Amino acid sequence: MERISFSRLMMGLTLTFAITACGGGGDDLNNDSANNNSNNHLDNDTPTGNIGASLAGCDTLSGQAANDIQWTLVNTDPALQFQVEPDYYAEQSGAILAKMPNNSANYQYHWQQLSGEPLTLLSPHSPLLAFEPASEGTYTLQVNVVEKYPAQDSTPQTWQETLNINVSGVKNLNAQVRVSHQATQGSLVSLRHHLMSDTAAMTNLTWCIAAGPNILVDFTQIDRPLFAAPSVTKDTLSSLRAIATINGETVIDDVHVLITKEEAITSHYFPSPLTRTFAYNANSPYAATLEQCVYSNTLTQPCLLSSLPLIGQQSSQNAMKAAISNRLLVSHQWMGDNFMQFLEQMDPQGDFLTLLQSVTAIVISSDIRPSFYWALTGAIYLDPDNLWLTANERDTISEEPDYRSQFGESLNFLIPWRYVKNNDYASEYYSIANRGARSLDSLTSDLASLLYHELAHANDYFPVELHSQLQGPRLIDDFEWISNADLLISTKLMQQSPLTSEPLLDLANVSFRGEEASSTQQAYTPNDVSGFFSQDHANAYYAYSSQQEDMAMLFEEAMMSYRFGIQRDIAVTDKPANATANNITLSWGQRGRIGEEKVSERFALIGASILPTIDAQVIQSALPAPIELTSGSTWAQSLTQTLNPSNKQNEKNKDNALDKHDQLMAKPNSPMMVDKHRPHPPLKLSGQR
Repeated sequence: MERISFSRLMMGLTLTFAITACGGGGDDLNNDSANNNSNNHLDNDTPTGNIGASLAGCDTLSGQAANDIQWTLVNTDPALQFQVEPDYYAEQSGAILAKMPNNSANYQYHWQQLSGEPLTLLSPHSPLLAFEPASEGTYTLQVNVVEKYPAQDSTPQTWQETLNINVSGVKNLNAQVRVSHQATQGSLVSLRHHLMSDTAAMTNLTWCIAAGPNILVDFTQIDRPLFAAPSVTKDTLSSLRAIATINGETVIDDVHVLITKEEAITSHYFPSPLTRTFAYNANSPYAATLEQCVYSNTLTQPCLLSSLPLIGQQSSQNAMKAAISNRLLVSHQWMGDNFMQFLEQMDPQGDFLTLLQSVTAIVISSDIRPSFYWALTGAIYLDPDNLWLTANERDTISEEPDYRSQFGESLNFLIPWRYVKNNDYASEYYSIANRGARSLDSLTSDLASLLYHELAHANDYFPVELHSQLQGPRLIDDFEWISNADLLISTKLMQQSPLTSEPLLDLANVSFRGEEASSTQQAYTPNDVSGFFSQDHANAYYAYSSQQEDMAMLFEEAMMSYRFGIQRDIAVTDKPANATANNITLSWGQRGRIGEEKVSERFALIGASILPTIDAQVIQSALPAPIELTSGSTWAQSLTQTLNPSNKQNEKNKDNALDKHDQLMAKPNSPMMVDKHRPHPPLKLSGQR
């Protein structure tokens, strides 16, 4: 699942080490460098996407004036000032800027609410606070600012000020732009124009710069512009305006982005601008080390193992939750809150607590896509799209597309997958247009499978049984001797039960590394690929991208089946234009392929080595036998299956499958039109989360 961040970050690395990206791309263990030269079209100073159109100033548009954004300056301290909007309204996004004499990179911020109806403070550690009041009234906010880099032997200066804001009643806008936030110079910024009513009909949408520097924009999706934050000489406030025609009326809304001046990038590990992050537990003994060692544009060499050991080297199993909290680095407070809540409530067997012993840190940031594990730092990096519980939380996540989305475009087949339970999708689909919340339980399918996958990588490289032998001086040094001694769990799997399909091993380089497909590969039909896949012993197409992904996919699917009763569907289909669940046709497919005898035997080889608290043979014997999906059915029709695994040609399934999606589309007033109930979300292809 990746960024200005991950796409260029991964391509610009210059040290021999392991990167393993969740669900696709980025893994180059067998090369002298993780820099994949065939992908250097991503290794430049331009964010991914079609950035290039210069956004016009609002003064060039009829009826709009130049720089007509009005802020009110509130002086409470000679050093600390507030910039506030002239008006705030209930159920509408608002912003407040805490302004210091120097750039905000020199300070730490912490906002809190002192009075008024409870607010959700979306960015309490940012100089630009975003919030959305539910009701009118007076609210009192307080900000604490601490000097980040005091003079040597000096106590950091601190400032604490309060501010009252008055919120008026609902303005009844038909649309809003979300969400105001801080962005580092050079990073990619995404915004979202939301219609506020199911009956709102938008016939036109135009964007312009109301105040601030010129920017280049990607309008591939007009309601979700992407732009590269320009370089600035000091913190600079940029205001963008959306002008829409909705139900025949003009609706205008502004959104504000604080583009911040940052230190010069000196890291060849993180060569592209990163979102600001902070230690989730400010009192963690590793707080400063986390910020310096696992996600920093100034990281020039790996940190010492003595300064940031693996969690399991320092903490007992009984103290793991506190230890994990001490190793969390986040861009937003809610990300750490939700992650810890998930571990508290949704991990009854303690699998994730045990697996997390083999990481140094957990990084959750709005600019991470896809999730990945990196042996250089020993950290896992999680896409927060797997963690949001409210629409406001989701607003803070970057929508930059996964840079790998165009890989394999010239191939003539698709390999979709999904997790299912009781003949339905195991996870609910929430369209970005749906402003509803979701429960912690609804995270399980996506987040648990992600954690099993990424933490399998961590335990492949640094299994618990070797923790006592790790000596450093840096973790990468220990990785090298473990790898050279053939002690990687994935190496043992490859030695004892390797994958053998050469066509799929070669195709994986096209689908997951962006290599150009040969004429032979472009000519492969879905039936050809079905034959390659069904005759080998992988449980996922992505397994062919590396021995590490082969191992991680086996572990992930087996644990999801055993712990949660959730099975994984995989299929090979045709590739029509604008592929959806309703128009792709299966050449071959299986539900629960991990239960295939030769496939489950491969899991049994590695399961207990990754997670010593399980009995892999017991799990293997408990895995349900796979069910054949009906050739010739659509992906949508194949969702409903009989429980008889011997039924190879379930024609009844093909002919009579209840396509709920089509039924709902025929009932525009149905309450089931809320997108989270749609049974057929956008396709997940191998290598994607």
